Amino acid sequence: MGELMAIGAALVWSFSVILFKRSSDMSPVGLNLLKNLVAIVLLALTMFALGTSFDWERSNEDWLLILVSGVFGISLADTLFFAALNRLGAGLLAVVECVYTPFVVLMSVFWLGEDPSDAFYIGTGAVFLGLLIATLDPKIRTDDVAPNDFAWGVFFGVMAMGTMAVGIVIVKPAIERSDLIEVTQLRLLFGAIGLVIWVGVRGIGREVLEVLRPGDHWAYMIPAAFLGAYLAMILWIGSMKYAPAAVAGVLSQTATVFTLLLSWWILKEHMTRRKLVGAFAAVIGAIIIGLYS
Repeated sequence: MGELMAIGAALVWSFSVILFKRSSDMSPVGLNLLKNLVAIVLLALTMFALGTSFDWERSNEDWLLILVSGVFGISLADTLFFAALNRLGAGLLAVVECVYTPFVVLMSVFWLGEDPSDAFYIGTGAVFLGLLIATLDPKIRTDDVAPNDFAWGVFFGVMAMGTMAVGIVIVKPAIERSDLIEVTQLRLLFGAIGLVIWVGVRGIGREVLEVLRPGDHWAYMIPAAFLGAYLAMILWIGSMKYAPAAVAGVLSQTATVFTLLLSWWILKEHMTRRKLVGAFAAVIGAIIIGLYS
């Protein structure tokens, strides 16, 4: 069950990224908040339909883990993801996303006490080699990415994957003790609250309201939020609940292949040989990590 949910999450997420890209020139914080609000409403309806309620009896430790997970994995990670998507495009960001698997394994070692084998280091080397091959392609930076956006895009993408890994691995014990839909809703609620606080602190309400106000971008954002923040989120957290963290992480990494192909087919992004080789090396590295660490 967990393995199938991980692959399903990857496929659904890839379609959502293509839709998100259509609106990615807008505020990353605003896009993240709108995505979360749509998913919160959908999850509330799902909880009502299933007769699910919040578990007010859970331990203080689990509440804290879910709170921190929401802030790191939703508020911070997804905002960084949208900032990277703005700058890199869907295809190149898909290659950068491969660093998610090494981060998950490192966090699994640090937080869950898992013990990786030598394959982890081999796989991690392949991931970063693939990342270098793809991102150091001058043609990509000339044709798809403005030079001054390139370094920041890669940095934001790597940071997004790191904070996402922290957010999901630390909450795995709490997820295993919780209802899937309920804990998904809680993470989104805490993530949305974190974003609202950030908007108030930074004083960026006007640009965020631009995104929240109905407009042409909603034609892409609402379906993208349904796929990425509702359906993919349930499948992804379900994969972490029902499968080992490292296995779920590597199977989710198949999103790289799906997104790369969809960005070329739908968004007409350049598909260079180096991008393909880099993506192939990174995905192989992620598979080695997940299967043999």
